[in-house]
Amino acid sequence: MIIRQKTKKRIALEASRRTKAVATRARRNVNGIFIETIRETGNMAAACRVAGVSAATMYRRRESNKALAAQWEEALESAVDTLELVARERALNGVKEPVFYKGEIVGEIVKPSDRLMETLLRAHRPDKFNPVQKLEHSGGVEVSIMQFSGGTPMRSTVIGKVSPDSPTVIEGEHEIISKDDDYSDDV
Repeated sequence: MIIRQKTKKRIALEASRRTKAVATRARRNVNGIFIETIRETGNMAAACRVAGVSAATMYRRRESNKALAAQWEEALESAVDTLELVARERALNGVKEPVFYKGEIVGEIVKPSDRLMETLLRAHRPDKFNPVQKLEHSGGVEVSIMQFSGGTPMRSTVIGKVSPDSPTVIEGEHEIISKDDDYSDDV
């Protein structure tokens, strides 16, 4: 009797271990399918559909599994690298576009993409093709804000110093003006 109970417990424990091992293999397989699909498409929704798992599940797994999180980031980076290669190819060598004459295709022309080239140059040479512009100002600043309250225009003029150290307005005044007043040159 005692031997039989121990055997039943041992069998149950082994079955539980096998079930956990199968579940772990299945989880690894789902993760692998998900990561490969992310690498190919760069699209989380598509990867979840292909792997047969919800986005919430994958986000939970990513939070609890640092190796999965690293693979996920690497796969996304790989997808973006592929996208960049395709963009570079189109920028330099173009894409084929049909040429029509009287509604019929009579040939094709290859058109490089100046816009893609410009975007790639700005991304890889920002100092040359996307310069940062800086505007500095010191002293007082006058700001006029036009508001309409109940159909009556209300001019709110605020005068004060604004600086990086204290970006708050120091003083201000409000006055009611007539609808007929010409306030377009105040702006």
